Amino acid sequence: LAILEQRYRRQVALAERRRSTLEEVLRALAADGVEAILLKGAALAETVYVDPALRPMGDLDLLIPETQLDVAERAVRALGFESPAPHEVQEATRDHHRHYPRLIRSRGEPAIELHRHLVRADTPLFFDIGGLWSRAREARVDGVRTHVPAPGDLLLHACLAFFLDRYFFYPSFAARGELHDIALVVSDRRLESSW
Repeated sequence: LAILEQRYRRQVALAERRRSTLEEVLRALAADGVEAILLKGAALAETVYVDPALRPMGDLDLLIPETQLDVAERAVRALGFESPAPHEVQEATRDHHRHYPRLIRSRGEPAIELHRHLVRADTPLFFDIGGLWSRAREARVDGVRTHVPAPGDLLLHACLAFFLDRYFFYPSFAARGELHDIALVVSDRRLESSW
């Protein structure tokens, strides 16, 4: 019990740091007029997890409109975040990947991933995400306005994450957590009336 309590307290501290970083990034994006939808862990922590400390994550994923990605990247870099990837990798990722290169500020702080899509454009899974934007729900992170996916889109993304991790990274140690995410979205009574 003492070990579990110690681990939980550590997760509480990490969750508070993540939320503080998320708030800072969202404020910077809002100041530049950039819209964002929280994805994956950030969205799940705001919607289905009663306690954000119970949803560990190493990065903060934000969906940004394609036309605002460069503005968003500049805003996040102005906060001191940088990409550790070589320039060639950054350029290739910027042009062809579902998200821009990861942006990192300091050890122990979550990385920021600015997404253009949920999947790569060169895969059979690619689809028009216009509906995801139109269905998104307004949310607030410590008073800062943002968006979270509608319940069906939250479930879709959780299932996509599970599938893609099995396809590209099998075996993956994240499988159990991803299944837990899916189960929480499906069983959350607060989302039931929104399906």
